[in-house]
Amino acid sequence: MVRFEAVEKSFEGRVVIHETTLEVGVGERLALIGPSGCGKSTLLRMILGMVKPDRGLVRVGGERVTDANVRAVRRRIGYVIQDGGLFPHLTAEDNVILVARLSGLSRVEIAARVHELADLARLPRSLLHRFPRSLSGGERQRVGLMRALMLDPDVLLLDEPLGALDPIIRAQLQEDLREVFCALKKSVIVVTHDMGEAGYLAESIAVMRAGKVLQRGDVRALTGTPADPFITEFVSAQRSLAEAVR
Repeated sequence: MVRFEAVEKSFEGRVVIHETTLEVGVGERLALIGPSGCGKSTLLRMILGMVKPDRGLVRVGGERVTDANVRAVRRRIGYVIQDGGLFPHLTAEDNVILVARLSGLSRVEIAARVHELADLARLPRSLLHRFPRSLSGGERQRVGLMRALMLDPDVLLLDEPLGALDPIIRAQLQEDLREVFCALKKSVIVVTHDMGEAGYLAESIAVMRAGKVLQRGDVRALTGTPADPFITEFVSAQRSLAEAVR
């Protein structure tokens, strides 16, 4: 569903993505993990056509992303960022339906879809008429997820969606996101710094450092047979509660 073919990218002479080939199949869930600035978000923006690779190409559904088709490609993609990325002057519902209004759907179809998504995202319908400032961080993320799913995209991209939330809300949203992913069976790419979260939300994890994918596999492969010393270091740095209270 998504494929990077030997993509490279530099900004102001600094290489941010070294030659990278990576793919995500139909219905597959992949987590991109690594330290800040390693290129995770840049890869997501390449999928959306917000960043153009200097070399190589990006395909979505087998179609190369170009200037000519980027708007059509974006219609096939849902995008969730930290804290929801909501417009503060719009209500929760207006944020959700913003793009749908331009898609040709009728008011009846839009209203039905909003109610369906509110149930899926476990957002009380009574909150749909509130503005983002009167919603909690977790509620804003649920609205952001609804907006991303409004047009029933083939691909769902999440860029540190839970990074700003407290541990209790984050754990609940992790459970809810996993249920949504499994129910909808969409292709998902989620960016996170948390190995536990990556392993919980995704079937496969790609560990990045300095613009390179060092290894891809599940948690067992990454911890049991790390391909690079950095992976061992990165995993070891993520301490569990049991270790903290020793």
